[in-house]
Amino acid sequence: MVAVYIRTTGLTPFPFFSQIRKKAISSLGMHVSSQKAAKTILLAKKCHVASWLRAAYIRLVEEPSLSLSEVQELDLQTQINIYYIRDEVKCRAGTRRVCHPCGITHPRGLTCPLDVHELVKELFKEEFKAMDS
Repeated sequence: MVAVYIRTTGLTPFPFFSQIRKKAISSLGMHVSSQKAAKTILLAKKCHVASWLRAAYIRLVEEPSLSLSEVQELDLQTQINIYYIRDEVKCRAGTRRVCHPCGITHPRGLTCPLDVHELVKELFKEEFKAMDS
């Protein structure tokens, strides 16, 4: 009955639900972050937790190597975005340049963590926006 009310009105009948949710997200954060990144992505999408999702995308992009079985658990668009970001970061690290996000000239071969964060933020912005609203 409460779920129907929430779905139809968009309102939470009990204001403390949001506080309980925030506390649960915070309490589970360490456990969730210790899981494989793909599993965390699936859980974050299911539970609509943008902070878990963002962190898991970044972890997956920064993994030295990805197992095919782990990536196959994800939907096609997520797979494409992850591989695009990994490739883009690798290309950027291969040239000596001034980094757009931080303004520092990085030595050849070193990746700026801010590059990863900016690319994740941009490619998944619609997904994050939907979760934040």
